[in-house]
Amino acid sequence: MPNICVVGSVNMDLINRVQQHPLPGQTVRASTTRYAPGGKGANQAVAAARASQEGQTLLVGAVGADLWGNQLLEMLKVNGVDTQGVVTLNETTGMAVVTVDEAGENTIVVVPGANAGVTRAHIEAMASVFVQCDAIVLQNEIPREVTLRAMELAQQNGVWVLWNPSPLEGVDEGMLGLTDILVVNQTEAAHFVGHSVSDGDSGQVAAKELCRKGPAIVVVTLGAGGVAYADVFGNMEVVPAFTVPVVDTTGAGDTFVGAFAVARMEGRKDALRFAVAAAALAVTRQGAQEAIPSRQETEQLLDGEVGWSPA
Repeated sequence: MPNICVVGSVNMDLINRVQQHPLPGQTVRASTTRYAPGGKGANQAVAAARASQEGQTLLVGAVGADLWGNQLLEMLKVNGVDTQGVVTLNETTGMAVVTVDEAGENTIVVVPGANAGVTRAHIEAMASVFVQCDAIVLQNEIPREVTLRAMELAQQNGVWVLWNPSPLEGVDEGMLGLTDILVVNQTEAAHFVGHSVSDGDSGQVAAKELCRKGPAIVVVTLGAGGVAYADVFGNMEVVPAFTVPVVDTTGAGDTFVGAFAVARMEGRKDALRFAVAAAALAVTRQGAQEAIPSRQETEQLLDGEVGWSPA
C-alpha cells in the first residue's frame, strides 16, 4: 500500500461562526468561537492517513515550543500520522484565524509562526525517510526554498510530487517543472493560465494548458462544480460534486488532496471520485481535521449507502 509524505504547515485554527463576513471597516458579532487543529500540511496528512487502508503517512514540518504545539502533535498521532519529521522550534505555533458564514463559506488569515522556521537543512535531514515514500505532498505555507528543495530531492529519487500551491504567494512556473501532479482551485488555475476558470469546460481547458507547463496530471477543483482533470496522455474529464448539506468548507480542499494522493498511488480508477466524495463529506461537518472522513465513510458514500448523490 502507498506511503505518503506530506511536507507543510501545522496550525491551530481559531474558528469564528458569523451570519455574514464583515465588509472593510465593519465589525460583526460571532455566534461561536472555538479552537481546532489545522494547517494545510497537517490537514492533508490527516486526510491521507484516514483515506489509507494500510499505508503510512509521514508529516514533515514544525510546531512551537508551547501548549498548542504539544496538543497538535498528540492529535496528529491519534489520527495515525507519523510525526518523526515534525520539529519543535523556539517559536509560537502557527495559527489560522478562520471566519465561517451561514452558507459555510470561509475566509482565512494565516499567522506562520513556527512554520516559517522550517529550513532546507530540516528537509535534507529527513530526505532518507521521505524518499522511500510513493509520493510527497506539498503546499505553500512554508518557505518557498524549502518546498523547492523537497521537490528536487523527490524528483532525484523517483518520488511522485503532488503540489497544491496554496496560498498563491511566491509561486512561479519553474516549480511546475518539478511537479508530477498539480492540484489547484479555480483562482490558482487562473493565476497560472491567465484567464478565468469558472466551470467544468474552462477547468478542463486550464488543466490541459497546465499539463504543457510540466505536470503529468492536473486537477482543477471547482467547488460545487466538482473537479476537472487532464493529463499528458490527452485524457480529460469532469467529475461532478456530490449534492450535500454544506456546514463548513474549511479544509475541504485539503481533504481532497490527501484522499486523492492515496487513491492515485493505490492505482484506483475512481481516484478522482473517491477524493470528491471525501471532500463532500468534509463540508457536512464543522472544522478542518475533525471533519475529514474515514476511508470506510467515503466508501459508503461511493456505494450509495449514504443518502446523497452527485450533482
